[in-house]
Amino acid sequence: MRGNLALVFCLYATSALATMPLLSEQPSEKSAPACEQWAKAQDDDALEMWGVQDSGRASREVGLNRLKNFCMSGEKSEIVGFGSSAGFDAAYCRKHKTSRLCR
Repeated sequence: MRGNLALVFCLYATSALATMPLLSEQPSEKSAPACEQWAKAQDDDALEMWGVQDSGRASREVGLNRLKNFCMSGEKSEIVGFGSSAGFDAAYCRKHKTSRLCR
């Protein structure tokens, strides 16, 4: 009984953690118009996560621009993913101690 209770608790606690939203499949053509359309097709959770700024606020426009750039280059800003897990947040804040988001 005690083992089952521990398992239920672990599953419950794990399900409460935030994760990076999944993105749809990127376009095969890596052009600015194709990547812009792809970015606009992402859901609100993805746009919020990709639009997070040092202030802690998320900007839809920043999210769209970061997604478009990611589609074109494969590179993403270090802050993308903040709030996705406690481990990610702690690692980010160790590197960015002066960020308002980390205070």
